[in-house]
Order: sequence, then C-alpha cells, then structure tokens
Amino acid sequence: MALSTRNSQGFFGKVGLVRLGLGLTMLLVLAGCQVKIGGPLCPQVSIAAQLAETDRQYRGLVDDKGLAAAPVTAHIALSGLHGQCRYNDLEKPTSVKLTTTIHIDVSGGKEPAAGPVSFKYFIATIKNDQTVVERREFVIAIPKLGAEMVMLDKEVETIIPLPETELGQEEGSQYRLVYGLVMDAKEVK
Repeated sequence: MALSTRNSQGFFGKVGLVRLGLGLTMLLVLAGCQVKIGGPLCPQVSIAAQLAETDRQYRGLVDDKGLAAAPVTAHIALSGLHGQCRYNDLEKPTSVKLTTTIHIDVSGGKEPAAGPVSFKYFIATIKNDQTVVERREFVIAIPKLGAEMVMLDKEVETIIPLPETELGQEEGSQYRLVYGLVMDAKEVK
C-alpha cells in the first residue's frame, strides 16, 4: 500500500491547509506575537520580570499542633501565564474581555509546615502611552506552608472598555495586562 500526499485538492488538500495555517498561528502565538485572524488584535499579557519572584520571611506562624513555629522563608514565583480575549462585537467593538490564568509556585524550604501565609499579586491594565488605566490586587492565602511546593492556577477576567476617540475606535492592541507580585522596595530584584 503506497501513501499519497497529493489529492484532487492539491498538495495539502483543504484540511491540510487548515492544519498548516493553525500550526503556524500557534507557533506565532507561542513565540509571543500578536495574531490577527478575522478581527482586532488582543492586548498583550505579560509578567513584570522584576516582580515575578521573591523570597519572603514569615514570622509568628503556628505549626500543625497550634504551637509557635520557627520563621519560614517562602519562595514565591509567578511562573506561567496564558489566556484568551473576546471582543463584544467584531465590527465595532466597545470592549474586550480577557480571561487569563496565572500559575503561582510557593515553597517553604526545609522548615516543618506552619501557617498561615499570605501574599498579594496585581494585574495592571496599561495603555501603549504607559498610562495605568486600572490596577487590581488579589490575596493568596495558604493555610500551611512547608517543604512541599504549593502550585496554584488563578483565573481572572478583565474587561477593557474601548472608547471612540477623535482618532477613531480604540482596539485591544492599544492595551496590555501586566502581572506582578506586590513587594516592598527591599524585595525588588
């Protein structure tokens, strides 16, 4: 039995061309490019490099028996980000909704489990001219933190209004979402 790569539809055929197009599109998306397929571009989404991870010491914690525990140094890292966007109307959009998921890793080192431990992360919506349109903070609470890594995925929806301006209708590509850990000045690397 011989395999044939040609058919009456040409070398790839209709299905093959669709698969090739989707494959190339995914390659561009994974490379961090913005892709436009039949509609406006989505806002870019990223993690602020200097605010992506920190080591933080927690004192005044209790162990599994309710007794005072030794201080725990936690390593907190924002380690992955993915999402999707949807315009309310492709012809004349007035808003874009982004659904993003951030992956967070937290480890407590070699100390016995103790808690509670909490920290904050933020999402900033920023226009291309560097204007911060919105900044929201979220609290992550971990009842007990020890040697085992805690891995969390947090999904957040963001709606960005797209006003009509004297230059025309704004698009999502004129905005970006930036994630980061809320830190004090000593923690920023």
